[in-house]
Amino acid sequence: MRRRNDAGAASVEFALVVPLFFVLIGIAAFFAWWLYTESQLERAAQRAARYAAVPTVDGTYAYRHCDLVANVNSHLWTFSVGSPEVAVSDADAPLAAGCPDAAGRPRGWVQVRVTRTLDNPFSDLLGLLMRRSGPMTMVGSGEAKVEDTT
Repeated sequence: MRRRNDAGAASVEFALVVPLFFVLIGIAAFFAWWLYTESQLERAAQRAARYAAVPTVDGTYAYRHCDLVANVNSHLWTFSVGSPEVAVSDADAPLAAGCPDAAGRPRGWVQVRVTRTLDNPFSDLLGLLMRRSGPMTMVGSGEAKVEDTT
């Protein structure tokens, strides 16, 4: 009887398994990054809503769009958002973008919505896999009740 020659079998198995392993690690890393970024957006929006809804020590409110965009960006660690990506509203109406001289007073509650469009190569691939067209977006939102100073 002849013996079978198994020389090189481990190399072939290694060559077949390693690419699959790295693909799985890459997918896990992408979803970890996705969840981290989404939690950052949510946290920044919640803090900005609270910042706008609570008066300062002297009784004024920081209810200006530019102040809220700066507050959102101060709570984002790995990226920043621009003014168009931050939507702010209270019980009456949306807050207009810009930075007027005096801050207004919000009515009832403040809602902040932060949107981030993914601009990495994996978002296009995942868009195909998830049967979505166009870039993928993440949204974080926060709401806070306006505290009265009276």
